[in-house]
Formats: sequence, C-alpha cells, structure tokens
Amino acid sequence: MNVVRCATLHAFLERAGAFLLGDEACHNLLLGAPSAPGSTPAPPPYLAVALDAGLVVAAALMTPPSRLVLSRTDRPQVPAAIARSLLAIGMRPPGVHGPVPVGEQFARAWRELTGQGYEQGLTQRIYRLGRVRPVDGVPGRLRQAQEADRPMLVRWVRAFLGEAFGEDRPPTDAEQMVGRRLEGPAEGLCLWDDGGPRALAGFAGPTANGIRVGPVYTRPRPPVLRPLRGHRQPDVQPDLRARRLRTGVRRGRLSVPADVRLRRSWPGAGTRGARSGLSSARSSPRIGIPPSSAYWIRSIAPSRDVRA
Repeated sequence: MNVVRCATLHAFLERAGAFLLGDEACHNLLLGAPSAPGSTPAPPPYLAVALDAGLVVAAALMTPPSRLVLSRTDRPQVPAAIARSLLAIGMRPPGVHGPVPVGEQFARAWRELTGQGYEQGLTQRIYRLGRVRPVDGVPGRLRQAQEADRPMLVRWVRAFLGEAFGEDRPPTDAEQMVGRRLEGPAEGLCLWDDGGPRALAGFAGPTANGIRVGPVYTRPRPPVLRPLRGHRQPDVQPDLRARRLRTGVRRGRLSVPADVRLRRSWPGAGTRGARSGLSSARSSPRIGIPPSSAYWIRSIAPSRDVRA
C-alpha cells in the first residue's frame, strides 16, 4: 500500500471521486471542499489518496490552517501511512477530523512518530435530509443574507462557533466564513425575517447529490420582548432546504453533536438517518452514520489518554 499526493483539487477528485461517492454523506467535507471559492489555496493544500493494489482505499485533505480530514477506510494501516506522508513533506496538522475510529488511529500514529500528544475535541453525527415537510402558521419569510447584514452575521456566526464547538477560535474565523458565504453561489447564508432577522441558516459544500446545511443559529430571546414563537432553529431549515431542493440539490446534510437528539417537535425536520431506512425521531447508536471525531494535536509530551 502507498500514499499518492495529488497536485490539484481537480486531480484529487478525479482520482478519489468514485471512492468518496460510495459514501457521499460521510465524505461530504472531502467532496465539498473543492467547491469552495478560491481555486489556488495558499499555502497549498495536502491532497492524497491511499492505494492498495492500485485501488483507492482512503483519501485525505488538509487546507492549512484547518485540520486534516480523513475518509472512511477498512485498512487499519492507512492512518499511519498518511501520517508518514505528511511528516515527509514537513506538514504538521493542528488536528484531525475523521470517522470513528480513523481519526484516533491517525492521532495515535502521529504521536508515535513525533511525540506530540493529542486530545479528543469533538464528536459529531451526520443526518441526511431528503424530504421537506412544509411548515404552516409561522410568521415571517426566508431571505438571502445581504452585505448590509454583515456585522450582525459576524456576531451570530461567532456565537454559533462558540456554542457548537466549545473552543476558543480566532475572531477572524467568523469574519472569513461570513465573507465566503456572502460571495456565493456555492455557499450562502439565509435569514428568517419577521420584522427583523430572527434566525440564521447557511449552506455550503455542494456534492453530486447534496449540500451541507449549516450553521444554524437562533438569536437569544431578548428578556423584555415578546417570546419569539415559531423561530426555533428548525423552523428556518425546511424553507431553506425546499429552496435548495428546487435548485437540483437532492439531499441536505446536517452535522450535530453526537449526543444531541433530533425531536419530532421540530416542525419539518424531515431527517433520515444516513445509511438507514428509518425515519429518525432521535439520535441513537442504531441510526445515522457512525460518529466522526476531531482530535487536537498538542506540541507537548505524549499523553496516554484521550480526553473528551
């Protein structure tokens, strides 16, 4: 088995595309990254496939300063091979995101090669959204975010990142995300407006049959104003998904923390656990894609434990 690097995003998809589409929902980050604005990222990204007897058995992508993203693989030796490939060209990932257990296999291999410790930072589950159930009786309308909304969008996205990931992130992260989403058309942000913006939902990373839904955020309820009835997070999603499905997108994908349950009280959720024929009312180990985890790599002495 060997790891082969690709010079461009196009070459990466040409080589890994068929393998990644075999589990499109799980690999949405890898398939959707090439659609992001900017055809020549700087510094250059790491794009690689692992080959076994000429067949692609794994793929990896990293666009510094972001974490390494790994595909699923049934070859336990792949994560270590990718770690050696990165080290050989002097690239040091700040972390890794991949399906369980691939992410931890890489983090463990990297620790053995470099002495850098690691800790588990985030575990998520992906839900595939393929059917829209219209929501009635909710005041307001969905509209595309505009340049005039930028200051508010930055505040909301910054709040979302803090709540969703629970980590200290540079203030520029929110500014850069909003900037990309306002440029479109492959990415975007929509607002639910009822006498003013009430909630936010975005989309990004289109793949052959779908697109990622996120971030999804509802502003905190002002204590002295009337309750914002009908403006919970899910209420903005069905209209957004209907709009995307009308443009040819067949499925949306929503990533949530693995311990968060999707409830039937969310109108129009229409979720279906990926890789399952069950309509999902809530998350459980039996539905949805096996969780993916992110690991932060530390530049300190090795650690024997994975800290959640």
